[in-house]
Amino acid sequence: MNLVLNVRSFSSDPIPAEAEQALLESFRLGPSSANVQPWELVRIEPEAMRQRVIAATLDPFLSPGTEGAQAWIAGAPLLLAVCLDRPRATARIGERGWEQSAQDAFAALQNLRLTAVALGLATAVVREFEPETMQKALGLPFTVEPLCLVAAGRSDSPPEIPPRLPLERILHREGAWEQ
Repeated sequence: MNLVLNVRSFSSDPIPAEAEQALLESFRLGPSSANVQPWELVRIEPEAMRQRVIAATLDPFLSPGTEGAQAWIAGAPLLLAVCLDRPRATARIGERGWEQSAQDAFAALQNLRLTAVALGLATAVVREFEPETMQKALGLPFTVEPLCLVAAGRSDSPPEIPPRLPLERILHREGAWEQ
């Protein structure tokens, strides 16, 4: 079974245009509470922009002073920023719309990631950055906030399987909360 796992090393092979379109469409068709569709995608293509984005990233523990820690994203054939437009997110149901929109954006992102697996591609999601620094690096208006980055391409190495709790630890049956 092909799993959706983060990879941090990509081949230099470009993603075919029709595959990239399928990834973007699968994201676009993701769920949207109250159908507000508040997400924005930024394709990070010029090298200068990629370097600004990399400089805004932090290590996996969000440690101060680790700017530029996610330099591996420079090698991804496709690099996108997933962002939310605050006025659209909150227009219909207020501040609760912001939380629901973030959840919807990550569900839409999982659509993209599953489509990538179906197309023989690999992805990685990066959430380790300072939002204000990333907002400036991407040139976003003040009403648009970055949620995460997603890198995609053909992997040239096996995916890492991070340590996870066993299923028996997280699956509860009939309200039983055994520790």
